[in-house]
Amino acid sequence: MRKLLVDDEKPTFQIVGISSLLKDYRLSFFLNPIFDFDLKLQESDVKLTFEKVTKNHTVRFFHSKDIVQNLEVYLLSNKQKENYLLPELRNMDYLLKIISLENIKERVAQINAIEGIETAMILPIQKIKSLHNIQQITIDQSEKTLWQLNKTKQK
Repeated sequence: MRKLLVDDEKPTFQIVGISSLLKDYRLSFFLNPIFDFDLKLQESDVKLTFEKVTKNHTVRFFHSKDIVQNLEVYLLSNKQKENYLLPELRNMDYLLKIISLENIKERVAQINAIEGIETAMILPIQKIKSLHNIQQITIDQSEKTLWQLNKTKQK
């Protein structure tokens, strides 16, 4: 008898896809006033799956966390060496992983107003096949996310 394991846990974040010719450090500079904090350059070793092959990669990204605003943001380049974090979204240059309980539509409108941004949009997480590549990028794997902290406070 076979058992089917279902991962019923919904993603605790939102993804904004950004198409832009700006360099990542310039984009982070323009995003800082929108989110009212300072995105800092980070690196993390993670296992990413590209075309059914899992490889260890060092991913360079910008990160900031604000407990007061209950907000955590990762700015990732979609193109990682010769592969894409989300291959089904090759037209998106950058991905903004936002862990927050708030609605981010207003912030996306502010991102679209930045000179040098072609488009920014909230991506439907349910339709992204390679979401696992984004899910595992965190600053500290043992650190609880803001969502998990809020969930435990509510119990």
